Amino acid sequence: MSEQNLGITEIEIEYARLKERYVDLMIRADYMEQYFNAMVYGSLFAYEIDATEDKLLSIPDLIADMYKCRKNSSYNALLKLLCRDRVSETDCKVVYDTVSREAILKAYRNGSRQISIDYLGKGKEDRLTWFQNRLFLIQHPVSGNIHAIVTIKNVQKEKLRDLNLQKRAQEDALTQLANRSYMEEQIRLALQENNDFHCLMLLDIDNFKLINDTFGHQTGDEVLKTFSKMLISKFRKGDIIARLGGDEFLVFMKNANPAIVEPRTKSILESCKTLMGSDSKIKISPSIGISFFPEHGVNFDSLYKNADIALYSSKQKGKNTYTIFSGKIIE
Repeated sequence: MSEQNLGITEIEIEYARLKERYVDLMIRADYMEQYFNAMVYGSLFAYEIDATEDKLLSIPDLIADMYKCRKNSSYNALLKLLCRDRVSETDCKVVYDTVSREAILKAYRNGSRQISIDYLGKGKEDRLTWFQNRLFLIQHPVSGNIHAIVTIKNVQKEKLRDLNLQKRAQEDALTQLANRSYMEEQIRLALQENNDFHCLMLLDIDNFKLINDTFGHQTGDEVLKTFSKMLISKFRKGDIIARLGGDEFLVFMKNANPAIVEPRTKSILESCKTLMGSDSKIKISPSIGISFFPEHGVNFDSLYKNADIALYSSKQKGKNTYTIFSGKIIE
């Protein structure tokens, strides 16, 4: 009798254990369903692939009809077609190399469980639009194969917002020229690239405080914006034009032949004579200091210091002129 009771007890224990495991599996299954739903939320498309066997396990109807592919078709073959037709030419290769079957398997072996890439793709009417591919990598519990949930989202609004925030961090708010920190970073990078001639030019507007005091700060702001637009018109797209603060500006001419710098500087002085209009009561003029790389310095700090010395000399000469640094280099 006791042996029989013992057998029943063991069965009951095993049943309770299996029941507990079943409940645990159900909870996990519910969690995973919510997890996958969260992953694909907001996606234009979402589908599952078996990267180990290079198979499509599911495929959105629109893509299936467009490319005549079905379940168990090759994922890599579809990816090549999508990159060719729906990804910009500049981003095509990097997208394929990042999310191909081989890239997925390599990422999983290296411990990654997600892959993400932003790229310019072709949206409605083939307009270039920012998209994001995110792949969530998992190992199938039975086969052991590496699967991926592939999602494609339109991230145009987010990307434009991020680019706008980045632009605002690099620009002077009033003039939209480069701000001081961004300017310095870009010049330091330019000086590392090659050993060509460069020119660093410092400018400030003569008697600007008097303009503010006489006509008001709003008018002063208009003078700064007008002066900035004039500078932009005088230089090439690749040159760096920045507002340092107040009425102080800097121009860095990349690969600048020294022979063109003086005519360009004289053109600035001439344009300022009628910059605010021939009938305007506001007359402005700049004082300018110039230094050259590598003659007057081989780094930003020395070029800036020597241009500043030259600017001070222009002020001492009576303003409304330019001076090219000469003498001993200050490092």
